[in-house]
Amino acid sequence: MENFHVDFSAGENITIGRKRFYVIFGTALVLLGLLGLITELNENNSKPIQIFSPIIILLNGIVFLFQIQVRKLKFLKCYVAISDELIDFKLWEFGKKRQIEWSEIDTISISDSKISFHKKDKSEITLSLNLISQKTGKMIAESVNGFAKIKGVSC
Repeated sequence: MENFHVDFSAGENITIGRKRFYVIFGTALVLLGLLGLITELNENNSKPIQIFSPIIILLNGIVFLFQIQVRKLKFLKCYVAISDELIDFKLWEFGKKRQIEWSEIDTISISDSKISFHKKDKSEITLSLNLISQKTGKMIAESVNGFAKIKGVSC
């Protein structure tokens, strides 16, 4: 079976819900940053270093609000890659990168919202499909199912 790879860093597979979250969260941060900045500037005995925190909050809000593509940084790449040797994925910019070799997998549970990899050492690693579009989630599930059949892993 052909290797499967989806790169979410391009931004084309980000769900509307996640974009909405960025706008709402960004607006909240901008308002919080402005409120903190105005409060610190109006205090008579505030030190210049005290405006640093509201400025950082304000800048973070601007990044979220305008969805500046910080995903271009290599350590923030989001992807799912499935090959003959392993399953490699990272779905959230600051989430942990996960790699599972096919030889470590005992069984796989596939649902509409997640794929659970039950390893031979009785641990479990979950690939949450809630963070991505339904179409892409279905493609990932089909690919995992296809590779599992080839590798003899029960689904």
